Amino acid sequence: MNYLKDYLYTKLDTEGQRFYQMPKVLFENQFYNTLSIGAKTVYMIVRDRQDLSISNDWHDKNGFVFSYFDNDKLANVMNVSRSSIARYKKELEKHYLIVQVRQGQGKPNKWYILKPTTVDFTLKEHFDTSRRFKLQHLELSKLLTNETECIETDLIILNTYVTLSSNAPFLSFYLSAYMDYFNKEHMRVNRDTIASIDQGLEDISESIDYEEYTEMVISYFEQLPDSNNGNILSMLKAKDRYLLSGEW
Repeated sequence: MNYLKDYLYTKLDTEGQRFYQMPKVLFENQFYNTLSIGAKTVYMIVRDRQDLSISNDWHDKNGFVFSYFDNDKLANVMNVSRSSIARYKKELEKHYLIVQVRQGQGKPNKWYILKPTTVDFTLKEHFDTSRRFKLQHLELSKLLTNETECIETDLIILNTYVTLSSNAPFLSFYLSAYMDYFNKEHMRVNRDTIASIDQGLEDISESIDYEEYTEMVISYFEQLPDSNNGNILSMLKAKDRYLLSGEW
């Protein structure tokens, strides 16, 4: 019977576990009846992403929190096509649950997540709900699009990002080793370097297993010169030599 504990919950098992949270109002309010489960799932995932935004102080001059989420990564998380993500985002915009602000060519859109409306409000304003929401949404979109003074560090805390990485165990171990060696958290990295970090770790994971990787990281810190601050990007730039020869 002991094997059952691996499958069945006890009152203690929710501690330390991570869950996405889906707002009940998206199912209880008839205004969202036409919103697909895929669109609701996107809302749930991106809403969860706001925790990272809050940790990194991503907010505009009015204090409104925004997020970044690449469409390809979102499609990978949900195991759907990129075109499906685009369709879900249009549904969320139609139901006034997100506002996207373009930043120019080559830069990711900012996602502003809007609070869903309550059942009571919808019933109270039933005679003009859609028109009212549309006018308010247009006003909000104009406000956010014209926002020019953004309070944004443009830097990401890797210890916060680790749970979102496609190579979370590899990144997590490196950050742990960094903490052991320097007795502090890894320095923040520019948002644009995240893709490079993920790709570098992906190359490593395809070349060696996790146990070999841990040995690799430990040996890297053991030979680290005083002039090297332990930035993971430095390790990733040197990884090819190690993967070929087994030495740094």
